[in-house]
Amino acid sequence: MQKIKQIIKSEKNKFASHELFNNMKNEDFPVEKRLLFLPSIAPFAMMFSDLNKYILPYSSPKDKYEEAINAHAAEDASHWPMFINDIQVLNLNSKQRFNSTLQYLWSDEIRESRKVCYELIPLFRKDSATLRYITIESLEATGRVFFETLYVITKNFHLPIQYCGEVHLALESGYTMGAQEDVFDDVEITDEIKEEALLIIDKIFDIFTKWMDEIDRNLNVILSN
Repeated sequence: MQKIKQIIKSEKNKFASHELFNNMKNEDFPVEKRLLFLPSIAPFAMMFSDLNKYILPYSSPKDKYEEAINAHAAEDASHWPMFINDIQVLNLNSKQRFNSTLQYLWSDEIRESRKVCYELIPLFRKDSATLRYITIESLEATGRVFFETLYVITKNFHLPIQYCGEVHLALESGYTMGAQEDVFDDVEITDEIKEEALLIIDKIFDIFTKWMDEIDRNLNVILSN
């Protein structure tokens, strides 16, 4: 498993070089303006809860590995109120008509925010707990980069943010199963599992890179106005 984790770490380091993260740290613009992209990630921020409630968990976990997956899913399913909090405190609640809101949430402008959720479904439904774990580890690696960047730009912020700040980052601890001793560390990685794991890792970083591309495009538009 350690070799798999090293591969994920290497991909995480590449992911961290995405231009979006430099743009988010651009101090030529106030923090509030740099966070105006938040409504564009609403589909993922909210749907991620459903993925963790209804797709990732095992209905009848049969061992410590499946139980660990379920415990992690239950934790991640609870993060969405922090996103709602930040939309509220940043005064990003729009007074537009509901029809307009629906059209925006399902627009091509933010399609990657929706597509990433749909593309996670078959990965979250893998029979093997080890493969679900590797999916989670890869996903958490991308999230760690994103939320660390948000924390850097908001750590001295005057508003009580949660999703974009220390509160959320503390939950993205890097210990996917919520303990320093990872129950999956003793799992033997067969050649068959390794082959599928590499495909999963590539898929996760590919779909999240495309999503970061989209956020970056939208942020550039915001900063140019």
